[in-house]
Amino acid sequence: MPNLKRSPGTTSTMSSPEYLSRVDHVESRLQPHIVRLSDSRIDESSGLACSARHPDLIYTLNDEDGPLFAIDARTGDTVGTFSVADRKLRDPEALSMGFDGVLWIADIGDSRGKKKAFALYALSEPGPGDHGPLPAVKYRITYPDGTRPDAEAFLIHPRTGHGYVITRQSPGRLYRFRYGSLDPARKNQLELVAADLPPQVTDACFTIDGRFVLIRQKGRQATVKVLDAGTWQVVDRFRVPNLIQPEAIAADPDGKHVWIGSEGVNSPLIRVPLPAPYATGS
Repeated sequence: MPNLKRSPGTTSTMSSPEYLSRVDHVESRLQPHIVRLSDSRIDESSGLACSARHPDLIYTLNDEDGPLFAIDARTGDTVGTFSVADRKLRDPEALSMGFDGVLWIADIGDSRGKKKAFALYALSEPGPGDHGPLPAVKYRITYPDGTRPDAEAFLIHPRTGHGYVITRQSPGRLYRFRYGSLDPARKNQLELVAADLPPQVTDACFTIDGRFVLIRQKGRQATVKVLDAGTWQVVDRFRVPNLIQPEAIAADPDGKHVWIGSEGVNSPLIRVPLPAPYATGS
């Protein structure tokens, strides 16, 4: 992979020596793989998606308009950038990779309660390299109850291709679109699936086999909750390294690990082993 020149970082709570030493201390206990996002332009990493075509490549984005980043998961260095051509992202909060190699960008956040439109963008994953603006298909989405909820979690089922949005309200709400149903020429109303999910979900992903859903929540810095993907009910939770602001999660393509991330300059990107019941082949 080509390596880009590392940009100088700036000091923040999450990049302080005290914080990073706490993360490193956890590494010896939980045996995760820890790197740090070295690109100082990445200061609010809000979503993660593992590449379907390039080993050790992870995509991330800030929750604002600007470039998206391809990260070498072995080092934390930026090895590629791109943006969405002819589109302005308002509050993008999540990424998800489809089984067909399509990378989804979910512009679904509304933390200030002023947003009037929500959209999903789909493009072929670009891989490493500086690509500049890339064409993407825009799908406008609406909610069936007429509300405009703040949401940060978007996930694509790895087997069916159906897409899901989880809102941050309490309790959380789950909305769905079916694979192949979206139309770029009109507004697409999502289907309400459940209204009793855990609150304050900041990101979520399916396990590689699609049997379970893993969620991160505000205020649950050291925990990942596990939901049954059939019932969407909580069935378990497991410990992960304690991050000050848990934000992003993505399943590793090996089916046995999960990546977690946090906001902040020089923030940790951590690969954690999945407990045996939720790892592929267990």
